[in-house]
Parts: sequence; C-alpha cells; structure tokens
Amino acid sequence: MNSKTNQTAKTFGIVGFPLSHSLSPLIHNSIYKDRGINASYLVFETSELNSKTIQEFRNSGILGLSVTIPHKEKAFALADKADDTSTIMKASNTLLIGPNLVHAYNTDGEGVYRSILELFPESLNVGKTVILGSGGSARGIAYNLAVSGKIQNLLLCSRNETTAKEICTLVSENSNARTEYITRDSLFSRKEEISLVIHTTPLGMKGQAPGPFLPEFFLIRT
Repeated sequence: MNSKTNQTAKTFGIVGFPLSHSLSPLIHNSIYKDRGINASYLVFETSELNSKTIQEFRNSGILGLSVTIPHKEKAFALADKADDTSTIMKASNTLLIGPNLVHAYNTDGEGVYRSILELFPESLNVGKTVILGSGGSARGIAYNLAVSGKIQNLLLCSRNETTAKEICTLVSENSNARTEYITRDSLFSRKEEISLVIHTTPLGMKGQAPGPFLPEFFLIRT
C-alpha cells in the first residue's frame, strides 16, 4: 500500500483474514463495470487492523473498506465517528476513509433483516430466533432484528459465553426484545421453540472446521 492508486478512479476494498473465499471483489467490480462506474474494489488480506494500517490505506488513496472477520469490533474502535448501530453494538462492517476522519457504519443487520423479510417473512412471526455466534456480524444482526419490532424473543448461542451475554445485554438495553444466552446442548432440547436460525460463525470458511455447528436432525421438523 505504498504507491498511490489510480487517481482518476475511486478505489475501495475489503479488509479481513482470511479472504480467499470472498466474492466481494467479483460482485463489486462487476457492478462498477456494468454501470460504468470508474472505480475498483481490491482485496486486503491482513490479520492486523490498527491506526497505522488505516493511515496506509489513506496514503494509498483507498476511500472505503468493507470490513469482515476478525476486524469488525476493531474497525469501530478505530473510527472517529460512527452510526447508531455501530455505537450501540460496538462493531462496524464499513469504513469511509476521509482526509482527516474515519466514519464507521454497520449494515450487517439491515441487510440480513431485509433478506429475511423478502424470503422468509413468516419465520419472524412464529417462534424464537437464534443467532449462532457472538462476533462482529452477530452484533449488528441482533440489534437490527430486535429494533425492527418483528421478533419478541432472541437467543444467542455461542462458545464464548462472555461476548454472547454482552450482546444480550446491549440488545435488551436498547430494544423491547427479550434476549437469552443459550448453550449448544440446551439448544437441542428447545428445538421446537425456534423458527429461525442465523449462522454467523466462521465454521466452514477456509482454514476452519467444515462443520456443522448444528446436526442435521435439528434442521428437520418432525
């Protein structure tokens, strides 16, 4: 990132680790081409994200970043300003890099919520929703679902009890939804209560165990 990118084009990218699985470059660059947008979208695979990295992006002419695992919470901490979801849930998936300030946004939850409304709207009105995982993605998704008013009960199932309970607390303090931390074992015995499962763990990504987090029987209605 030492050399300037093409100054006539706007340059964006995705930062995270690992990124060999990511379809973001293909999606964004295809859209730029189809719509005649003079821009490019690059891959920045790095296990570190800090103030020095942000300055290197700025010096290289990078205007914005999609942020993925494991940097979403760090991205929020590095920002000078942030939207409400980022501020409340302490995680961001988008950074806009200005000449002096970095602005953080969290669009994870809104994207998931809109997809559910379009494809599986009935799942929000029947039973409880469970989110698997308690990382950066889970934070934004939990918050947006809770404040939508469409769900009344939200379960967080994660190997990390501390972060899962933190998400439950933040959501409960900022919405009317009832939240509960639940272990994987107890989740099995409450299968019939659940109408929607949202998977946010890195399981199945390159370098991670193939899964499944949940056995097949859990996903079959009897």
